[in-house]
Amino acid sequence: MKTHISAFIISVSLLPSLLISSDIKSGEDLIFPNSAEKICFVRATGKEGALLVGEKLPADHALVQEIVEQMNYPFHQSVIKLSQCARNLSSNTKGPNVLFLSQTEGGFPRQGLILKHGNRTENYPDLFYVDLVLDEQRVARGELDIYSHELGHVMMLNIMGDEIPDSRSTKQHVSMGITDYSTAFFEGWGIHFQRLAFDSIPLYRQAYQSSLDHSRGFARTWHSNIDQSLRLNAVLENNYIHQKLLPAVDISNLDTEELILLEHTSPVFDKTKLKNAQQMLSCEGVLATLFYRINTNKILQDNYQDASFYNLFLLNPIPEDTKPEELFTPMENVFLKNFYVWDKIKGELTPESRIFIEFIKQWFNSFPEDKQEILKLFVIMTVGKTVTNDLGKTYETMSYHGIIGDYQKFRELATRVLDEALSMVKKILADEISLEANIGPQIWIKNEDFLIRTTLWNPQNKKPLSINLNTASEFDLTSFPKISLEKAQYIIKKREALGYFSSLEQAKASGFDTSESTHNNIIIPKRIAK
Repeated sequence: MKTHISAFIISVSLLPSLLISSDIKSGEDLIFPNSAEKICFVRATGKEGALLVGEKLPADHALVQEIVEQMNYPFHQSVIKLSQCARNLSSNTKGPNVLFLSQTEGGFPRQGLILKHGNRTENYPDLFYVDLVLDEQRVARGELDIYSHELGHVMMLNIMGDEIPDSRSTKQHVSMGITDYSTAFFEGWGIHFQRLAFDSIPLYRQAYQSSLDHSRGFARTWHSNIDQSLRLNAVLENNYIHQKLLPAVDISNLDTEELILLEHTSPVFDKTKLKNAQQMLSCEGVLATLFYRINTNKILQDNYQDASFYNLFLLNPIPEDTKPEELFTPMENVFLKNFYVWDKIKGELTPESRIFIEFIKQWFNSFPEDKQEILKLFVIMTVGKTVTNDLGKTYETMSYHGIIGDYQKFRELATRVLDEALSMVKKILADEISLEANIGPQIWIKNEDFLIRTTLWNPQNKKPLSINLNTASEFDLTSFPKISLEKAQYIIKKREALGYFSSLEQAKASGFDTSESTHNNIIIPKRIAK
């Protein structure tokens, strides 16, 4: 979710003995205003106007002590440190780092807080912080694994804030669904922390393993548990780049909204069929995979910068006798590069920006020593779909032969896919082809006559369906009165043959017709007012 507000707070800067253990790296006093008071825990007590109100919990509070035990894991200490670095870069250091413990199920980044501590009240209307529902049982079950996901959102908001273009899709964000560039970028960044936490903390791996026990296994069919499994496993396996299959259920009695939601939430991937370039860049699972690969890449991690670069993230300059490697781990190093790139692109983004592509291109400019590695990673992971469809066709044939066990053909095609991907990288580096040659325009249409729920669990909360004709599913298209399922399938096939629709006129020439409805409108690209 984006920036809004909620109800129970934990802050990283107010608890002297609370959070971080005594095993603190030298130099953290260069990062935190008070390195002994990194996080503050706050309980919600109400709301005043638009701001939530909460009281600071004491260090000896039972729940605080349970949370602190896990916050002392090196991974959590790292992400808290990185969050403070993001604040330092943006000069947004007023107020503590806060974990807001609320009664709102899920996890959220929030903005704005009135913090009460004894007789003292402090207002922080611009403070970004994490909101979670936690109790001792949830903490023991490893549910603090979502903390770094939400803190990742806080990092991005501290640097980019309102410069992130507004979401254009009215579908709920889910890792396996396709929405828009902004949603995918924002949520994909958060999701990749879940895999990082899983990699780094045995407790969270054990908790997930326990959830697979035969006595609890039926719960894994619940939507959020399916989504969690994909966030852990599909990210690792790069499954999100594939098109999805509809579950084998009787769809004859489902209405159009139910069909759209079924396709949107389907966890079934067809490995013989790739998403198109815009679909990949509009899928948070794909971007989570790319963020994960970038931030775990040893070459990118180990390419340190001059000390002056790190001073951007510090309250005071690095001492002359201290190397950046002594202050920041390789993982922290690559994260700081992410932050720097966000800061560079934030003022340039519009609703038409291909945000992840802009992110990659700015990385090239900012860290040229990383260019070849990050480009190779991106091209291989996306099978070059942003450049051309040709490599993807070879990949799809390869995957088919792999599925049916034709080893010789599979091996031959696998070698060709890798060779052609590396050749593509060389051509991009030589400016012979463009990284974004195969990305068509966004063609957004709002269907005012068709409402879609914006949260899966609330059928009453609905908005007009907003779709991009270059990413729309066949069921999205059937929401328009004159488009049957057969016609929608024909339109999709025409789009695939063309690669993408270059204009609304081309989409209409391929069968997209809304003339029967007077309430459909084209969404004209413009800068979103904040």
